[in-house]
Amino acid sequence: MKNQNQSFAFDYKSIFFVNLLTIKIFTILKLIIMKRTLLLFELLFLFSISAFSQAFVSEDNQWNVRMSFFMSPSMEIYIVQGDSLHNMISYQKMWMSYDSTLSGLMYQGLVREDNNVVYYVPHDATEGVLYDFNLEEGETVNLKNVFCGDMELEATVVEIDTVEYFGIERKRWQLECDGWTEYWLDGIGSLSGPLHSFYPLCIICPVWDLLCFHENDDLLYIMPGQTNCYQTSVGIEEQLAEPTCKILPNPVNQGQHFEIESSQGIRSISIYNSVGLLVKQIFSVPKEGLIIETDNLKPGLYLVKIEIWNKQKITKKLLVL
Repeated sequence: MKNQNQSFAFDYKSIFFVNLLTIKIFTILKLIIMKRTLLLFELLFLFSISAFSQAFVSEDNQWNVRMSFFMSPSMEIYIVQGDSLHNMISYQKMWMSYDSTLSGLMYQGLVREDNNVVYYVPHDATEGVLYDFNLEEGETVNLKNVFCGDMELEATVVEIDTVEYFGIERKRWQLECDGWTEYWLDGIGSLSGPLHSFYPLCIICPVWDLLCFHENDDLLYIMPGQTNCYQTSVGIEEQLAEPTCKILPNPVNQGQHFEIESSQGIRSISIYNSVGLLVKQIFSVPKEGLIIETDNLKPGLYLVKIEIWNKQKITKKLLVL
């Protein structure tokens, strides 16, 4: 009888340990399945971010910006091209061209992107924030743009929503600074232009608008109501025959001179300051071009209107430092 009771006790203990082992095995398997499921969700989340959050600083991007001056539009096309090392930090170069073929590229500064924050180094200025795509409603940020030099503008996010362009949903920020309202699109930037956030606080005239944004030559944004990504004040036939005009150097330091060259004879040159006032006008320009001194030009942005002998008019931007 005693042996029988011992046998029952042994069987009871065996069953207990087997059940305990089974429970542990199922617990371990459950944890493994939970970890793998969590990892799968993390991978899907990262994939969704990569699929719908585009990089601003990319050589695949192109911004077509319309500049309107006295109802006379011209185009500025911005691209990112080439690397540079500044203060031991890696950047990429931002360029601008007035030509749809991207000839005559003009240097606009350095840009880099880190954790959805875009940093910008304007010409002869220090680094600042160009965009912060992590901002939430109510948060503030100090921003730089191409016109304000080292001055930073404090902007506040007043609203965030989502908009869809060409089947892609993008986050949109509405910001305010000193009574001026600005809109950003995720991965695209300001609806005034890539380097133009709150530009009216630094320069009154002309007016800049983001007309189109391309990625790998795919149109991903066009200004509502527009059908053409390249607009000027002349017709299509005139655009094809438009003479080549260059301002060298540009930017130019105050006190130095710059030269205006044209493939055709220049009839007149008119230079306007940032508020639209005529500050210099020259007639009977030599055929080989003209050298202009900047002693009487204050640092800032100027619009140079060049009239060719066939009465075509070309508008160029000049930056005096």
